[in-house]
Amino acid sequence: MFDALLAEVHLPRPLTVQLWINADADVLTSISARGDAALIEFDLDGLTTDEAHRTVAAVLWLAVTDTASLGLVVDSRLPDTGTRWEDFFLDGSAAKPYVPELLWQP
Repeated sequence: MFDALLAEVHLPRPLTVQLWINADADVLTSISARGDAALIEFDLDGLTTDEAHRTVAAVLWLAVTDTASLGLVVDSRLPDTGTRWEDFFLDGSAAKPYVPELLWQP
């Protein structure tokens, strides 16, 4: 599904796409590469609780059904903690810093 997109990911900076739901709500998607892995981050801004839950459910479905997926973190604390999960998923060099709202690994 992401093959064409991943071919473009090896750019010097992340590729960012902003999907507007309405004038006050959007989903900011950032795609970057780390080695052979693609890191896809979603920032939900201004969504209602129901909209956020539906968005998370769709992203979880994509992660679970993509056999190349290494995991998914849903964490509302990331901006506050500055924690990055890449090392945890890519090579296990970082211990899980804490339990987020949702942590999925195949």
